[in-house]
Order: sequence, then structure tokens, then C-alpha cells
Amino acid sequence: MTAQAETATTQLRHVVIVGGASGIGAATAKLLASRRWRVTIADIDRELGRATAENIGGTFVLCDVGDEASIREAADAADSNHPVSGMVMCAAVFEEIGRAEDASIEVLDAVFRIGYRGTFLSNWVFAQRMARRGGGAIVNLSSFGGLISSPSYSYGPMDLLE
Repeated sequence: MTAQAETATTQLRHVVIVGGASGIGAATAKLLASRRWRVTIADIDRELGRATAENIGGTFVLCDVGDEASIREAADAADSNHPVSGMVMCAAVFEEIGRAEDASIEVLDAVFRIGYRGTFLSNWVFAQRMARRGGGAIVNLSSFGGLISSPSYSYGPMDLLE
């Protein structure tokens, strides 16, 4: 690939990392930035999000994934910088739910608001935009904890074993 063709291809690659201020999201942002992607960090943590974006040469937009209007505003801001061709969803809640009888409804609400509603809304908003432009890519990530059963997230037989 010629330098001119590589530059043209690179200029078309703009990814928004939802939940990119820390953890898996920040690592993904760093990797993509090192591969010459334009990266926008979309996160509710303003201070850490800005620092992560600055560290990788990206941009930051404030985003509350549980709120549709906030996701749309973040998408608008990212698109105003350069059309978005990819979105990586990494937002998560790091709260221990615990045993069913001890669980907090507030923690459960946060898990559903970010983990389920936030994932759906982020995918929905960015998919609509990408479809209008003829395509793009969406990747949803989770930690290893999303692949295994844990007493913290299982309210079946594991409760009986404790």
C-alpha cells in the first residue's frame, strides 16, 4: 500500500470507545490509536476520560450510556470531529450484587441500566448512523466475568452451596 493510500484509509477509520476511560476500554483505545485509528473516548468519567484521550492523542466526549439523549449527543460530537466508522462498547458496572437476599435494588438497577440498556442504546444509536453511511463495525466487549457463572450473579443452586 502506498503512503497516500494508507493515509486515505487511516483517515476513514474513526472509532468511538464507549466506556473507554479505563480498563478494557482504555486498553482497546490505546491499541487502536497505536494502529493509527482516530479514537474518541465516550465515558461518564470526565476526568479519567479526558486523561485517557490525551494520553493516546484522541478526543473525549461525555456519555451516560443509560441515557439515550446522552448517547446521541456523544455520537453527534464524535461525528462532528470525523464520521464514525466503528463503535466498541466496553462500559460496565463494577458492583458486587451478592446473594439474592442481600442484593441492593440500586446496584441491580445500575447493572441493568449500563450492562443491558446501555449496550442496547449504544448499538442502536451507532448502528443507525453507520447504516445511513453505508456501513461500519460494532464490537461489544466484556471481561472474562461475562463468560462464567459466579455466585455473585447466580441466584440458583450456588446460593444453596454457600
